[in-house]
Amino acid sequence: MGAGYITYSDNESWRGYFVRVPGTPAKLFSIGSVGDSRAHARARLYRDEMLSRIGRNGPLHYRARFSRNTSGMVGVQRVRYINRQRYGHMMYEYPRDVWVAKWWRADGTQKQRSFSVNKYRSREAKRLAIEARQKGIGKI
Repeated sequence: MGAGYITYSDNESWRGYFVRVPGTPAKLFSIGSVGDSRAHARARLYRDEMLSRIGRNGPLHYRARFSRNTSGMVGVQRVRYINRQRYGHMMYEYPRDVWVAKWWRADGTQKQRSFSVNKYRSREAKRLAIEARQKGIGKI
């Protein structure tokens, strides 16, 4: 059925095949109790059962359904959060809604620029974030 989701793992106390299908319980199939080939076969059966139970077959379907990228461009995302600031004995909350562009520089540091939806409106803030990322990675 699906490929992947099975890894060989070992440490000082056990060895076996670890099955991790997103959205289902992870399970270890020990080599010590049943042998290598039987443990691997049982791990494949369990993986296939879990994939059929959740109705997906493989990592592409999982990523397509649960993608966190809403901008259509890698490194650009919309972020909403509450900014809290204390003045004296009072706590003030300010809702923030921004488009954020992130990229890595040649020296290994990460650079980030954000554009406020309140200031630029959503489309313009998104456009500016995409443009900032493209400049940052050297495409412009």
